Amino acid sequence: MPSLLISNTNNEPCNHGWIHADRIATIDYSTFRIPEPRQRKAASLELTLQTADEFFNQGIQLIDQRSFSEATEAFFSSTQLQWIFTAAHIELGNAYSALRQYDKALEAHTNALGNDPASLIAHYNIL
Repeated sequence: MPSLLISNTNNEPCNHGWIHADRIATIDYSTFRIPEPRQRKAASLELTLQTADEFFNQGIQLIDQRSFSEATEAFFSSTQLQWIFTAAHIELGNAYSALRQYDKALEAHTNALGNDPASLIAHYNIL
């Protein structure tokens, strides 16, 4: 009978009610079976494989459609994927300004200025 030694990580009590963290238990894994791949459930994760540039372009399209809230999400995703993407920070600030969320707009423009201190657009938008 094949068995596997595991440590008592669940802190299960012994027959006398004591918890022995240093004890090792055996598990009979000859009867344990991993389900076949066709029987396993697929994870319901929504993963996207978009680049920072793709999120940025999506944000520009959303700005053109005047969907500023969705544009902020796209620009924010772009900045999270590539923090030094100064144009994404600037456009994020512009989208926040259009939504009248001036504190977030100032933060985005300040981040753009932190990435590129010579950016005239970031300086202008902060003023």
